[in-house]
Amino acid sequence: MLENDEQRKIDRILKLTEENNSLLHKLHRSMIYRRMISIFYWILVIAITFGTYYYIQGFLESLGPVGDLVPQPVQNLIENLGR
Repeated sequence: MLENDEQRKIDRILKLTEENNSLLHKLHRSMIYRRMISIFYWILVIAITFGTYYYIQGFLESLGPVGDLVPQPVQNLIENLGR
């Protein structure tokens, strides 16, 4: 009788362990997807920022002295990326 009770406890522990392992795998996969989406999001934000500046750069230069409000390091970075 004791063996039967022990076997049921072992089976229950095994079932709970397998369920826990499955949940941990799902959580890990979700974390990886979330990290990939976050990286893609920030790359997109940075690309849109530089793209917008590149697009309006001619307009800023046509303003004359007002267009010089854009810092020189930012202009140098854009010029180096364009090469």
